[in-house]
Amino acid sequence: MNKTPHLTTTKGRAIVAIAIVISVWLAVFKAIRSDWSETFHFVQYVPPAIIFAALLVSDRLTYSRAHLPVKCAFDITAIAIAASRMFITTTPFSGHMVLIVYGLITARSTWLRLMALALLVHTTVLKLLVWSDSSTWVYGLGIGAIIGIAYVAFSRKTTYDFDDR
Repeated sequence: MNKTPHLTTTKGRAIVAIAIVISVWLAVFKAIRSDWSETFHFVQYVPPAIIFAALLVSDRLTYSRAHLPVKCAFDITAIAIAASRMFITTTPFSGHMVLIVYGLITARSTWLRLMALALLVHTTVLKLLVWSDSSTWVYGLGIGAIIGIAYVAFSRKTTYDFDDR
């Protein structure tokens, strides 16, 4: 069985390639504008999340036949909440934790879940041990878990009745 079916499609490869190009461009931009330690921090923290988000989207597109618009809404919500942290740094949650926990709960690929687990350990070490930032870690974990559990709950339903008449 292919453990990375999302990378066998043209759409999947294109999405991941675009994420890699964006990550490299951002890293170069950061390197030009910052000192070495800020660039190192950025490179080991931001690009993996961008690439993981691309892999998660690619994973979803691979299994699109079983995918309902409601489930897409959960994906968009989780990714948007996580990405908002890049633009609004005063949020009380970790965007990394939202994305990683959501991906860990909802990814269909074993390989992608293992990647989420590795990123979860990496982010946890940085947040809790290096930066002593338990608050955003906990809130991000909670938000990611809530959205992920809602996704799974909707995934188990076979029919949807949104007509309240």
